[in-house]
Amino acid sequence: MEVIWSELAIDSLSDILDYVEGFFGKEIADKVGNRILAFVEQLSSSPNVGRRMGGINENVDLRCAYYKQDRIYYYVKEYQLYVIIVWDGRQNPDRLRELLAEYFARNI
Repeated sequence: MEVIWSELAIDSLSDILDYVEGFFGKEIADKVGNRILAFVEQLSSSPNVGRRMGGINENVDLRCAYYKQDRIYYYVKEYQLYVIIVWDGRQNPDRLRELLAEYFARNI
């Protein structure tokens, strides 16, 4: 299954890795980034692993998969896994809902 990264997902992952690099250095940030990318590739083999996230958009089967403290929000359509956002679970959940609503308003 092909993995499609939204601009929001790329930006959010970049923000997380910048934060990690600032505290732990580039080598650790690279490891974290590679592990998240590998996790998402595994999701493409088993896309139903993620928990269903109802109430955000009724037109897609939005799912959330957990990788350590990070959450990967995605959906599957026509043999493609669309990564919407990578979210640090310690961040404000209200901001996450806003970003997801904005994404779906523009893209679905």
